Amino acid sequence: MTVTFTDIRPDVPCEMSGQTLENDRAIAIDVRAEMPTTVDPEFHSPFRSFPWSTFSSDNRFTGVMEKGCGGDYSSNDLMNEFPGGYAEATVYLDVPADVRSSCSSRTGTLRT
Repeated sequence: MTVTFTDIRPDVPCEMSGQTLENDRAIAIDVRAEMPTTVDPEFHSPFRSFPWSTFSSDNRFTGVMEKGCGGDYSSNDLMNEFPGGYAEATVYLDVPADVRSSCSSRTGTLRT
């Protein structure tokens, strides 16, 4: 699976249906995940692993949970296997104020 983070927005308004932010703010990560047609039958999407991990400004490592903002649960699509296809989604993370967001304009690709 090739995963590209196409945008990271550090402070997004997050209106959640029936949920509250446990921390200070939400960040949004736009993701495109592509899967080759020749996927091993034993492969499982890395997006099934929770919680996500972040680093604070003082380099503390912390787990953060994903939230659905404004009813957007498109990130659930990333948990599937889609040989020869792709999924695009926005992941919303409930993060403390001191989580670094200096990479807000970068994109990158992670191969798993």
